[in-house]
Amino acid sequence: MGRQSKGDWVAGIADTVERQVRPDDELKRAQRAFFIAIYQLICGSDTGPRIPTLLLSLGEERVKMLLRKSNDG
Repeated sequence: MGRQSKGDWVAGIADTVERQVRPDDELKRAQRAFFIAIYQLICGSDTGPRIPTLLLSLGEERVKMLLRKSNDG
């Protein structure tokens, strides 16, 4: 993250998401599965705090470590 603030880091991620897409049922199911996977990875449950709050509280390095760990198998 370097000199970038945590808020800027999360805002940058959010800006990459196309906001004009109207969610259909398939997209909603995919989003739900994604969020469950993130919550399982970080919290060990299917639900948790809002993702931006969760990411900010964990910090960039912890999030990266968790994601790397999940990719290792």
